[in-house]
Amino acid sequence: MLIDEISNVASRRYTVAIEDKTIVGYLGVMYVMDELHVNTIGTLPGHEGRGIATSLMTEAWGVAKERGVQRATLEVAVSNARAQELYFRFGFSPVGVRKNYYERTNEDALILWADLA
Repeated sequence: MLIDEISNVASRRYTVAIEDKTIVGYLGVMYVMDELHVNTIGTLPGHEGRGIATSLMTEAWGVAKERGVQRATLEVAVSNARAQELYFRFGFSPVGVRKNYYERTNEDALILWADLA
């Protein structure tokens, strides 16, 4: 399933940030018509707060705009204030809540949307 996901370059894009041959961050997005969905983003523990996730999002935003993407969406845990701060800097705003979205913790997720235009 993972190989299918990352080889579907028409509608998926996975990017990594590498330092000294170590992956220190990653971002996975999906294109659906004229929308971008952020599927996953992460930074290697100990490397947070260095702008890695910001750089990955900035690069993804540029590619999305080149592709004509108009809007972006994602879900984020209601308790993940650090990630929410990142998303708010990129213009995301909450539009709803998905109850018990995260299977392992049953935590709710905020649904965020942003305009890229």
